[in-house]
Amino acid sequence: MLTSFFILNNDGTTIFNKLFSDSLKKNATFRTIFTTDRIIANSHFMVPPILTIGTTTMIYIYRDGLFYVAVINKNEEAIFIWDNLIKLYEILNDLKILKSLRLKESMLKLIHIINFVIDDQGVFQTQNIN
Repeated sequence: MLTSFFILNNDGTTIFNKLFSDSLKKNATFRTIFTTDRIIANSHFMVPPILTIGTTTMIYIYRDGLFYVAVINKNEEAIFIWDNLIKLYEILNDLKILKSLRLKESMLKLIHIINFVIDDQGVFQTQNIN
């Protein structure tokens, strides 16, 4: 389902990145395209939260100055992915994971939560989100 998932801040710096099935080079390209098209161009306020390039789709939400971006190769799961991104944000927000001053501890918690919510094949585990 997901090929990669990443969290970026307002200036495009990668806070978190996880690959599921794509190569490292493709993942870096996706982040660069997303950063150029949505963050630097500041177009994320004016367009839908979806960016499609060929067969690859980047679905994102923007909350509290951070972009939560899921990269998929099929469009039929877009609503499901978007809904789960919102749920994932709510979990991280409730636990104050990305707002903590102790970044190292927060990153370990973030990694554990992401691994619990999204399995190794890039599938959201909805029973774990609920």
